[in-house]
Amino acid sequence: MKYCGLDLAGVSSYAFVADPQGRKQWSGPLETSRAGLERLVRRFRGGFTVAIEAGN
Repeated sequence: MKYCGLDLAGVSSYAFVADPQGRKQWSGPLETSRAGLERLVRRFRGGFTVAIEAGN
């Protein structure tokens, strides 16, 4: 299992993915679209828990 922090924005978002020990597995910008999010999910086929930043 991996963990993903996701900062959503209008055009470009940012994700940080860590393993259960908190070690960085991947981080970077991604397109805020269905295709962009699908690319992120495909990178981690074992699945992950996502925390989304709530704010404006």
